[in-house]
Amino acid sequence: MAEKITQGICLFYQQTGENEFIVHFLFDTGLKSFFAQGLTKPLSKNRSNLISGSICEIEYFGSRLNDKIGRLKKSNLIKLPNIENFANKKTITRLIELFYNVKSKNDLIILYNDFIEKLGHCKNAVILSIFLARSTIFLAIAPNFKSCTVCHKSNQIVQFDLTQGGFLCYEHQVAVKFKSSVTIQEWFLLFNEPLKYFEVISKSNNIEILNLLLAFYRDNGYYFNW
Repeated sequence: MAEKITQGICLFYQQTGENEFIVHFLFDTGLKSFFAQGLTKPLSKNRSNLISGSICEIEYFGSRLNDKIGRLKKSNLIKLPNIENFANKKTITRLIELFYNVKSKNDLIILYNDFIEKLGHCKNAVILSIFLARSTIFLAIAPNFKSCTVCHKSNQIVQFDLTQGGFLCYEHQVAVKFKSSVTIQEWFLLFNEPLKYFEVISKSNNIEILNLLLAFYRDNGYYFNW
């Protein structure tokens, strides 16, 4: 097979033999894994460039068979998050856990590139909310975050409820079980303008949103022990 070059997020690698490894990446086409050798060698350039949570450019040989994996030739480090901070390392670990579920085409690498340098600014929980929200699209569990989930009208939106499928208009709003301080505008920004959401959301409102998102994921079969 011809050699290919692409960029992705390095998730992690697993040792499968004395000098054999499987390396997992998230690309814009979804999760992809490659066979690699020599990562135990102290002077291995691939080993030093394959850091969990980093953005890499990789050269690889694709597999001739659909049920086989390709072979990693070379990796080059493009951008590395600050993982010396314990909170950052914990956040990266959680994002990797999320990314490992994404098997379809996605724009998570673009979003990740926007936020990788914002880690450690006391808003790591906000970043988790942003990626949980965006990933619903690529896991086929996304709520309607553009219009009323019942009638699909975009005017007179008065409510957002994950358990009801997203935005609801005045006519189709439902009774609330508890009063929330999170505004419709904040939900809209989360799904549609994440950079602005990052700037304006309060810590308390984001924690409420994060917990609601994690519960929503559990309801859809994804369990994250965060």
